[in-house]
Parts: sequence; C-alpha cells; structure tokens
Amino acid sequence: MLPYKAITVVARFSFHALLIPLIYSTTASSVTPSSLQDYWFVIVAAFVVLLLSYLAATLLQVCFRVQSRDFQALRISSTFPNVVAIPILIFPSLCEYDVIQQGYFGDSPDDNLALKCVSVSNAMIFCYFFSWSLAFWSFGYPQLLATAKRTDGTNMTDDTNRRLGSHVEQQSLRTNDTSADSNDSKCRNSNHGRLEAIEELSEVGVPLSPELEGTQVKAASEAQPQFPWLSSAYKHFCQTCKQILRTAPFWALALGIVTGCIGPLRNALFTQGGALRFIGSALESLGQASSPITTIVVAASLVPEPVSPASTSTSDDNGVNADDDSQSMEESPIMSDPTVGPQHLRRRSSIIRFKQSIRNSSTLLLGGRSNPELRKQLIWFTLNRLLLAPALVTGVLMGFDCGGLLGGIPDLAKLVIIVNACVPGAFIVVVVLKQKEEMAELAEVVARVYLPTYLLSIVTVAGWTALGLWLTLPDANGETFCDRRG
Repeated sequence: MLPYKAITVVARFSFHALLIPLIYSTTASSVTPSSLQDYWFVIVAAFVVLLLSYLAATLLQVCFRVQSRDFQALRISSTFPNVVAIPILIFPSLCEYDVIQQGYFGDSPDDNLALKCVSVSNAMIFCYFFSWSLAFWSFGYPQLLATAKRTDGTNMTDDTNRRLGSHVEQQSLRTNDTSADSNDSKCRNSNHGRLEAIEELSEVGVPLSPELEGTQVKAASEAQPQFPWLSSAYKHFCQTCKQILRTAPFWALALGIVTGCIGPLRNALFTQGGALRFIGSALESLGQASSPITTIVVAASLVPEPVSPASTSTSDDNGVNADDDSQSMEESPIMSDPTVGPQHLRRRSSIIRFKQSIRNSSTLLLGGRSNPELRKQLIWFTLNRLLLAPALVTGVLMGFDCGGLLGGIPDLAKLVIIVNACVPGAFIVVVVLKQKEEMAELAEVVARVYLPTYLLSIVTVAGWTALGLWLTLPDANGETFCDRRG
C-alpha cells in the first residue's frame, strides 16, 4: 500500500511521463489531413458540445448554489467528459450487429463492414478527442490553475496585506520627506508602484483588506488609461496565452498535429515496419499505461488525509482500550493455560482491531465534507453531466438536422456526438488537481462525485445511446428520424 503523500508523486508522474506521450501519440496517429477533411464536422461540433456543457453547468448553479471554490473545479470536470475510454468500448460492440453495419454503411463497397464501422468510429472519436484536448489545455487547465492560485491567496491574505501596508507606509514617509517641487512626481511613481504590486496580487486571487482596496481604487483612478476595458481585456488575453504556452501538454498536442500532417514522419513513427517505429511504439505503450494509473489516483483521492495517531484510539464500543485490555488479560492467571488463554486473547484482539480499522476508514472517507453539502454537489453534477448537458446537445443537434443544416454529414458522426456528450467526467481532472498539494482537497471533492456518477452512467449512457440510434440510424428505406418527420 502506498502512503498518502505518495499519491501526489504518482499523480505528477502520470501527468508528465504518461499523459504527454498519450496526447502526442493519439494526436499524431489520428489527426491527418484526410481525417481533418472528412470529419471536420466532428471537430467543430466537439467545441460546440463543450460550450453547451459549460453553459449548462453555469445555469444549473443558479438553482443549487454550490460553494464557489468547489464549483470552479466541478464545472470544469462536468464540461470535459471521458470522451475516449468509454466511447472506444461502445462503438466496437455496436458495430458487431448487422443492423448497424447496414444502416450506416449499407452503400459501402467494402466486404468487411464491421471492420470499416470500427475504423471510422475510432477515427471520429480521436478527432473529437483532438478538439477536447485543444479546449482543455487552452481553457480548462488554466481555469484549474486559477482555482489553485485563489486557494493559495486565501492562505496568504494576512501576511500579504501586512507586507503591502508596510510598503505603502514607507512610500508615504519618503514622499513627505521630499521637497514640494518633486512631491507630485514621487506621488505618481509611488501610486504606480503600489498599483502594480496590488494588481499582481489580485491576479493570483489574493483577497485584499478594505484599506488596500481603497489604495488600489485611488491609485487606479490617478493612472487610469483612456480605454480601461480594452486594456484589461488585452492584458488578460496576453496572460492567458502565456499560461497556455507554458503547459507541456499543449506543446505535445501541437507537435502531434505537426507530426500528423507530415506523412513520412507519421508513417515512420506509427506504421508497422517504419524506421522510427520503436519510438512510436514506446510512446504508445507509455500512453496506454496512463489509464490504469489515472484510475488508481482517482480511487486514492476518495480517501482524505489520515488524522494524526494521537487523535485515534483503539478502544472498543464499551470504552475499553484494546492494548490495556490485552495487557490485563495477559496478567490474568488463566493466561497460563495454553489451550484457552492465548488463543482467546488473539481472537478477541484481532476482532477489536478489525472493528476499529473499519470504523476509522469509514470516518476518513465520509468525514471530509458534510452530507448535505456533498449531496448538493452530487445532485448538481449528476443532473448536469448525465441529463441536462446531453439533452441540450441532442436537442440542438436534432434541431439543426431536421432544419436541413446538416445535409451531407454522416449519420454515424451524429451518434458519436451524442454518445460523447453523455459520458461521465474525465479522470484527468483529478490527476491535474492531485499533482498540486494545495488542490488535494478539490481532488477529493471531484473524486467523490465521480464514484456514484460512474455507477449511474451505466444506465444513462445506455439510454442516450439507444436514443441516439433511434434518431440517427437509417431504416430499411434509408430514412432517419428527421426524414420520417418530413
């Protein structure tokens, strides 16, 4: 068994050593010029699905009022579902049925329709994953880092305000000691320096005291640009771009796109018998190990940090300490009987320790959050991820389809969109949160809502898949749901 502190190390290892090869290998092997041309609809629709999921989570927050700090992490985990691991298991099973093969590929000249169905659906899934990765590492990941900065800022508020107050006081004393001629110039410099210092702390989410907020407003009013909203938007855009460019997964995604577009390099890495196949095979092997390690990290996140040994006791239900009871039993005269005493002692001691171990484990697992709060988070997350978001995506997709705006789009692509919209949250969110110690509590919150959500998704994913087949699968006459309505 790994100690609690080792889970953070495992999460960091999985993030840097396993996840980056997974992103590069899947992107380089699936995103090709031909796939971009054939399945552009899946790539574009994936961004729309993520946007609708994000809006649905934001709107549902009005009804449930989940804690702001938890909501930021839960909204990202609800927006980005597990779009590869689950769909890549669903579609090969569907493609085994003749009705699926004939419905989606009845006019294909290929003899093996099952193999064609699997290959096309996998290509669509990885094209969807390309859009998912681009959106997550450019938007979702910075949002999670911003949540961590806000967490750090809460812990450093008092010390920061004291240091900043001292800085303001020293600047004021220096200004009072100067001559009248240079007073205005030094005040402007002081205000500018204070404004920059306060803005840097505000950007990382450090709450400021009322006095410093007043100082910020006063200094900002003296140095306010002509178009403040434009300057603020430009500054925020530049900071976001810098943060994106600092993330290793984003560069892995970019290199994967470049490799996929260079045919000879892609074939050398990922084609059987290629000159660089040994490198591509090693990257694929590392990427395949990411899924089980991620599952271990998510399972370990369900258990909060253990309490100190001093706060735990080994007393039984009657308040008798197990060690004291064992010692008194050993001093009893009956303990000299080798046929009764020692065996009875070992049996009773083992039962007491087993009962106490179960009690302590249950307390650790359920004691981190109050039941009403956890229940609210679970209901909000389940409604949004498994019901509201897929319903919204399906409604918009069918509205466009029945309106004649999706003519020429493969029907299988519509099913891929519906299935990817209804799967539960991605494990990578927990790994990202767990690799930073200041976000370990948020990782526990997300992992706790994931566990029942994945159990419920057994029913909901099957239901949405059946609905998607009913809406998109052509009948014997080659007509879909929208064609029959027309």
